[in-house]
Amino acid sequence: MRDLDEIRPGVVAYLDPQIISECGLECPLLPWDRIEKVRPYVCAWGDGQTAVFVPMSTSPGNRYTFRLPIPQAYRIGCRTFIGTNQYACGPGHFYTGPLRDFQAASEPDRSLRGRRNGIHEEFLPNILSFVGLG
Repeated sequence: MRDLDEIRPGVVAYLDPQIISECGLECPLLPWDRIEKVRPYVCAWGDGQTAVFVPMSTSPGNRYTFRLPIPQAYRIGCRTFIGTNQYACGPGHFYTGPLRDFQAASEPDRSLRGRRNGIHEEFLPNILSFVGLG
């Protein structure tokens, strides 16, 4: 992401978990239960100063990892993002902190043709509830 104005509820960004850790962003999970590789995260809430980001996956999980399917109708962006299965990781998989720290952890936009991937705001309360914040 190029500027903080781009961080708003619904936006999807690739975040680096090592930088997330170094910035000290808050997560209720123990370190060994957290995501350890760069992956897409959705901004599920934000007030202009702080935000909540939830990691996403293309895998439905298993009996030990619970994931919330994000219906195709609620996804916007490139065809690859819309056309592949997307799940919100949870419960407890979320990071809270200042926008500047998420900016530092973000990787260049990976969406095709400059169109930013996102989730429609109507679905965000479902994600917040699923991870334990709703």
